[in-house]
Amino acid sequence: MKTQTHLVQRLLLTLLVLILFPAHAQNPLPPETVLARNKHVVVTYSDFEAELARIPAADRFEFLLSRERIARIVENILINKTLALEARENKLDLSPSVKAEIANQTDKVLAKYRGQQVQSNLPKIDLLPLARERYLTSPEKVTKKELHDVWHVLISAKGRTPEQTRARAEEVHQKLLAGESREKLAQEYSDDASKSTNQGRLGPLDASIFDPRFAKTVRSMKVGDVAYAESTYGVHVVKLLDHVPGARISFDAAKVVLMQEAETEYIVSSWNNYIRNLSNDPQLFVDVDALDRLRPKLPDIPATPPLASGIPHNEAPTVSGQIVPTKK
Repeated sequence: MKTQTHLVQRLLLTLLVLILFPAHAQNPLPPETVLARNKHVVVTYSDFEAELARIPAADRFEFLLSRERIARIVENILINKTLALEARENKLDLSPSVKAEIANQTDKVLAKYRGQQVQSNLPKIDLLPLARERYLTSPEKVTKKELHDVWHVLISAKGRTPEQTRARAEEVHQKLLAGESREKLAQEYSDDASKSTNQGRLGPLDASIFDPRFAKTVRSMKVGDVAYAESTYGVHVVKLLDHVPGARISFDAAKVVLMQEAETEYIVSSWNNYIRNLSNDPQLFVDVDALDRLRPKLPDIPATPPLASGIPHNEAPTVSGQIVPTKK
């Protein structure tokens, strides 16, 4: 639930930023705009955008809401550009190893954008058959889970005999049937630590997350029923408040999500095929001997010294010097 709440909050936050600050999505500053400078270098909006590209797109709006984070990233760019200038002045950029590393990083950046280009230029196809296939072959993804809304009081068996546990549970049961408040009973009797926040209410939840014996009892109940349920924690007095049966979602209701998943599957599959074709280039040559020479050479392991004379061949000395038989 916390994860879902966080995702909803982030979505709402993103929508709010899009509505109130649409310029963030439309390059509000000219690329050459100077954001910071020192006596050696300047940081432009173009520099900032290049660094911002390292942050996942879904996180950028939230990132931009913090003045401190923006200031920190601009400061880091300024420091890096200053250090890079000093490196060039000291001719570090002429070092073969530095040149190779710069070229390697350049290749990675270009490869990233070439990958995006290839994927965005894929031919458009009818995704509907793929979506229907996913609907038919992955029923668990298009089925609403059965949910149970349960109230309970846990009577822990710890420190009580079975008779005492059962008697206390029966006391709760009778008070509940007599009309006493569920919240009051939970606070007074329940040994469940979560009672302070949920007053004994669990759900609506998928019963499969419960203790198996507790879940079996819950699934056998009708709305309004009160029953006893056992678990590894003790005995529960349970009331089923509501029940939402599981149901398969219609294709039309799931179509938007299924089409998105089908598109993702198509893009990933096409990209993997593209990379596979590059790897299967008939003109590809790999110098296996050269690759083997890249491996570090392991030190020679000295040969095991022969056994001392006088020790039978079926026996060997232990570390302490005692003689122990060897396994045949």
